[in-house]
Amino acid sequence: MAPRCLQPFMLASFHGGHNNKNKNNNNNNRRRRSFRVRPRLPVAAFAALLLANSLWVGGQDWLSNSGGTLGSGKDNNDSNNNDNNSDDNNKHDNNSKKIAGWKQDAGFKYRVGRAPMRRTAGSICFHGLQHWPACASKARSRLVGRGSPHLHSSERQPPSRSVQRFAEDPLKKLTRELSSATSAQAVLSVLEQEDMNKLSEVHIAAAFTRLAKYKREFAVRESPVLHKLTAKLQKMLDTGNYLGARQCANVFWSIASLQTAVPKLKELLPMLIENAKVTAPDMNTLDVTNIVVACTKTRLSSNELTGLLQPILERLVDRADFLNPQQIANCIWASAKLKADAPEILEVMPVLVEMAEEKLANMIWSGATLRGQAPELLGLIPKLVGVAFNQTATFQAQELSNIIWSMATLREEVPELQELLPALLKALPKRLGTLEEQHIANVVWSLGVLQAGDLAGDDVLGSLASKGTSIIRKFTPQALANTAWGFALCGFKDVQFMSAAASLIVASVPTMRSKALSLSLPQISCAFSKLSISNSALLASTAKHLPPVLRNSADWTICALAWSYNKLDPQRDFADFQDKLAKEMGRRKLSPQDVERSQLGPHEWRKRPERRQSS
Repeated sequence: MAPRCLQPFMLASFHGGHNNKNKNNNNNNRRRRSFRVRPRLPVAAFAALLLANSLWVGGQDWLSNSGGTLGSGKDNNDSNNNDNNSDDNNKHDNNSKKIAGWKQDAGFKYRVGRAPMRRTAGSICFHGLQHWPACASKARSRLVGRGSPHLHSSERQPPSRSVQRFAEDPLKKLTRELSSATSAQAVLSVLEQEDMNKLSEVHIAAAFTRLAKYKREFAVRESPVLHKLTAKLQKMLDTGNYLGARQCANVFWSIASLQTAVPKLKELLPMLIENAKVTAPDMNTLDVTNIVVACTKTRLSSNELTGLLQPILERLVDRADFLNPQQIANCIWASAKLKADAPEILEVMPVLVEMAEEKLANMIWSGATLRGQAPELLGLIPKLVGVAFNQTATFQAQELSNIIWSMATLREEVPELQELLPALLKALPKRLGTLEEQHIANVVWSLGVLQAGDLAGDDVLGSLASKGTSIIRKFTPQALANTAWGFALCGFKDVQFMSAAASLIVASVPTMRSKALSLSLPQISCAFSKLSISNSALLASTAKHLPPVLRNSADWTICALAWSYNKLDPQRDFADFQDKLAKEMGRRKLSPQDVERSQLGPHEWRKRPERRQSS
């Protein structure tokens, strides 16, 4: 029988392929060999396939009898030397061992060793078949031929030795344990079990970084493990075995953070400064930023700062194009802190300001996204407002959407940002064709939250509604709910968009998770109520699918649903659902005033001082 990799070609050449004209004939006719159909392959190719097939069968028989070891780098004659000293069983065992030598460390492929290929054409064909992936056939365990069946077993092969070495490497395991430690004591507990002499620079940097992260709970300054770790680092630096660029930056930042809790660590700063000077040309933007920010905490002298910052600032200017918004903000903040002790740092301010202006939209969006996590970036945003006025005409759809969304998100923290809104709304219609569904949701929601419906006008809102309707199928349920809520807060009633949104969200309800149900359905229902648009399909779907998740829903969700159904279902067609809402309100002690205030939206509803505090 032909090998599986040759069967399709032989059948194609012998039968000449499928005869589509006769595909409706009975099974017997379809099984007939179409000798009169012109073969697809030339005669020479067919003869070559027949020869390969015969050689494959012969070679496989020959290998089965001789125990060939083409893949193992051994000579077949080795087995012949033992013919007179062993019986058939010993031959079979010897063959099995040699066949096992063909296996490669990883996967289902087999290799040909460096041994000279002094074999017949049949053996070459058989060994070549081994390189055909066994997974290419669904019937791997039924591969034809009399060869060793375990070579083509469907069972998964064990991982390669290199993978096993990586998984079992104790040094890599130590790095992983240090990087995943959740407290300072956990870091020291991991180090206590290790030989300090075997620690590499990666381990030292990982340990100090985690200790600095948990410095607020740091109460282990007298720990002998910490002293040994510090001694190991000092010995490494004393012998001129400098840390790499990343490790040096991480350790320098960590010691700057820990020096108050562990004053003895300050003794390492002079050596780390020399280390940083040497490795500065290899530092990336994060490394440079960490060094600059750490300088604000180390209380170095003016001479030390000048010597350290010169190569660091050169590298900062060199990599300025790759700084992200938070790194730009951190460097500007650090420059303001260090300008008295190191005036030369002000020389890079024009470069940083230029980068901030080029990445203006990203910086504003990053500030809104990070908020309390990046106070330096948040404090920089008001200074960028004046620059943004000159760039509004050049903003793309994504940038317009991000800045308008940032205005709504930072409406309390950075109210100066709203000064850009008229100019952005003027530029918005020019980018209407490139707006995507998420852009529309962000813009409409933001306009509603900012109560800027009148400022935007019916023309802008109508264009957004029309564009949203044309791509309604691309909206996620949450984006639909946000868009509908934004229109409701603006008081803009577009029946076509709202009906399309209701139809799409009703169709999506059966596949939505409970969290999405408790967020999207109440919000879009409340939007319909505010606009006095009744949609029976939406009400029915909400009443059917929300009861199981009511108990775990937020207070505003309960109040918003109660307010919406009171307004949209005065005939109490969904009385059972309304009764369940009333029961849940009673359990949480929510008042009718809470229900009435729910139309303000979740954010405004939560911050009202007269609101009842509930679980």
